[in-house]
Amino acid sequence: MPDYVPDLRMVKFWETEVAPILMPLFNGSLLHLPEIQKQYNEDMATFQKMYGCKLDISLGDKPPKDNAGENGALPFGCSLEDGHPRIIIFMPELQRVLEMLKFSRPYDFRIAFETECLIGIMHEIDHLILGKIGYIKDLRETIDVERVVWARTCENTMARLVTRRDLTDSDKDFYVAWCKSGRDAESQQWKDFIASMYGSIKRG
Repeated sequence: MPDYVPDLRMVKFWETEVAPILMPLFNGSLLHLPEIQKQYNEDMATFQKMYGCKLDISLGDKPPKDNAGENGALPFGCSLEDGHPRIIIFMPELQRVLEMLKFSRPYDFRIAFETECLIGIMHEIDHLILGKIGYIKDLRETIDVERVVWARTCENTMARLVTRRDLTDSDKDFYVAWCKSGRDAESQQWKDFIASMYGSIKRG
């Protein structure tokens, strides 16, 4: 169980919907996706060398204001308070994602939800490994941070998932844009795409 949990409804959602997806990854037993497990294990080895401690997972209620966009808040975030790395899962937002997938992909919403959870966690681990953490003051800084982090997520996580399953539309947008940019985080095409995806984020 994560080190902080919100109300009981969200605890139940964690136990029934999220933990069965993420705990095998954390425990090294994601056997049906060995490529993702291998990448996670490699990332945790790097993480341990960088921070010298375990990764904490917290379940949160409300994302910060700088995580809220026109289509709702992002369900995952990370922090480095007092040098201690943590990933926060904003449970109401993740529950909203599941409900949207039930509506848009009733035929495979559980696989799609697993994909969303794995990409979300791996993306936040990428933030921590790359040291791209903390308050971002404006869109320009957002682009500078997210273009690098999403490049790593596309290359190390999405590229492994796309060979096994159909990505959700939003994830597919990222991966297709990454491929079209020549897999180059410095390309203007990639920067423009990241700007288009994060342009609706409300700051302050």
